Amino acid sequence: MNEMIIGIILVILVTMLAFILHLVLHEVGHLIAGMLSGYEFVFIRFGSYTLLNDNGKLKFTQFNVPGTAGQCIMKPPSYDKFRFR
Repeated sequence: MNEMIIGIILVILVTMLAFILHLVLHEVGHLIAGMLSGYEFVFIRFGSYTLLNDNGKLKFTQFNVPGTAGQCIMKPPSYDKFRFR
């Protein structure tokens, strides 16, 4: 019986860690793709933990957006930087 309880707890812990890892990799993927395409980093959030770009300085803060587990917000390049063909 103890082995079954330990197994259940282990499955729950591994599932929680996998979810957190998935969330971080997903949002960092948005960050990398945005930066490679010329977007400017604004903030990235995991749960309520947020890394914010405040005029070139990185700040750590907390806020929550109900219904979301993470966010990566990027600012597109200015219109004059686009090259049209």
